[in-house]
Amino acid sequence: MKYFYTALKISSLLLLMILVYQPKLIAQDYIPMANEGAHWVVAQNSDEGIIIEFLWEYYINGDTLVDNTLYKKVYRRALVPTMEQPPFTAQEPYFLFGLMRDAPEERKVYAVNFQFAWECPLEEEFLMYNFSLDNGDFVDFCIYIGYGDDTIESISEENLFGMETMVYQTNTFHSYYEGLGSYNGLFEEIFNPYKSINSSQQPYFYYYCPDDESCDLFANIPNMLTSSVYELNIYPNPASNYMIFELPQNTSEVIIGVYNSYGEMIKELISNTNKVQWDFENISSGLYFYDTEIGGTTYRGKIVVQ
Repeated sequence: MKYFYTALKISSLLLLMILVYQPKLIAQDYIPMANEGAHWVVAQNSDEGIIIEFLWEYYINGDTLVDNTLYKKVYRRALVPTMEQPPFTAQEPYFLFGLMRDAPEERKVYAVNFQFAWECPLEEEFLMYNFSLDNGDFVDFCIYIGYGDDTIESISEENLFGMETMVYQTNTFHSYYEGLGSYNGLFEEIFNPYKSINSSQQPYFYYYCPDDESCDLFANIPNMLTSSVYELNIYPNPASNYMIFELPQNTSEVIIGVYNSYGEMIKELISNTNKVQWDFENISSGLYFYDTEIGGTTYRGKIVVQ
């Protein structure tokens, strides 16, 4: 009987441990950040801390492949500073600022910055945000400017900008948000605000819109910048058995790469005429991308396998 009660106590203790640690064992669904049509508006106050002195916007539009890795293109433009609520007015045209991609299986966001950076490298991929960290873990991504030993102190669920998200707070009271970025913006470094004679107040995340369809913040968003990238005529698309790629001209040889959503090449099509057919074999249904160059012109687009 003594051994029975001992075993019962041990079983109860194990059950209690499972219940306590269950949130760590079963993680919530990953909230992606690199979403087509998403907008971030970042503001920066004047030194007096009252008037908005600078206002700028990030806008995700379109895909690109770099070294067989699929990214979302991130554009930026300055907005006319205002204390009023949107719609805002553009102060300059969009320019390509950088690239972003989600790695859902890693619960991380990677990025490339083409313009300027402080702690993170320029024109090469870096870890932008890490949402795989748990309580007590060291904060390990370069956009976070800590004190050398900052760790995650709490992870909680909140509603920000109308979006349910997970908030990661460190032991030095910095925070960043799954699917959104940080309080300081998107590409902006996460660190405590400071002021000096030559430095303004740290920028802050001002407004967010998840996509073009539900976004009424901007009255003057043009069709995106003209581009030298074109699409092939592909039919049927979506398709379940085969797909025909129609080329704009006859050529000696054209190689079309087909990529999955992680940027991995899964098929290489070679054509010596103006058409090439792709017969599906052991291909899972989903979204894919193609990329080719014909006569110095880039052709790129999306295809759907049903």
